[in-house]
This record gives sequence, structure tokens and C-alpha cells, in this order.
Amino acid sequence: MSPLIATDNPSAFFEGVEGCGMPCANPLYTPEEHLSIQSIMAWLVGILFAMNTVTLVSTNSALNLKRCSRPNSFSHCVFQLSFIINWRYSKRFPAVAVLYMTVCSLVATLGLSVQFYPGARESILCRKDGTSRRAEPT
Repeated sequence: MSPLIATDNPSAFFEGVEGCGMPCANPLYTPEEHLSIQSIMAWLVGILFAMNTVTLVSTNSALNLKRCSRPNSFSHCVFQLSFIINWRYSKRFPAVAVLYMTVCSLVATLGLSVQFYPGARESILCRKDGTSRRAEPT
């Protein structure tokens, strides 16, 4: 039955049709449409990453951190990290809250970018039999 594909996995069965499941790629869209949506996602992830990076850098500047003799030195990075970890002074330095939100958003953006590693999209979206993943993990 087109567009369904044969599968032995009961959790992948299409409702009302035993032995068949939905393919990994949505059959309602052409391969060109899939590619255009993927490229839009890639652009959005790139823009989000750039915006988070700029916010992270500007927030670090707004914190008025003590500068070392060489701003790009290892000790400067360690000092910034120790400042970030010290959450007790967040009322004293309101920019720390923005820094925490930016770091969380940056981690989410990196999670979105995982799909663009070679072969990762198929392993994330598809089962080994070619059916789409739904309601996983169970």
C-alpha cells in the first residue's frame, strides 16, 4: 500500500493497517521540498547560534569582569568560568541572569544543529526498517 512500507515492528504500524508503517520521509512533500525545509532550518540554526554568541560576548563585557594582562589568556577564561558558577551574586550582577539564559539557548541551538551532522538525521528520525520514529523512547 503506497506510501506505507512493510515493517515487523508493532509500534511502527500505521493505525488500522498491520504490517505497514509510515516511511521516514513524509510522502506529502517532494524531495525538493524536504531539502528546502532543511536548508531553512540550517539558516535559522546558524542565525540563532550567531545571535547567542554575540549575546554571550556582550553579556560577558557587561559584567565588568576583572581583566588579566592578556584578555585571551587561559587564566581569563578560568576567571570568567568561576564568575559564572558563582550564582550567589546574581542580584548584584543582573547580567548574570541574561548570561544563564543565553547559555541555555546556546545549548538548545547546538541540540538543533545535531541533525546536520552527516547521517545523523536518518538515525534521529528513522528506524532501521525505514519507518519514522513516533512516541519514542517508550
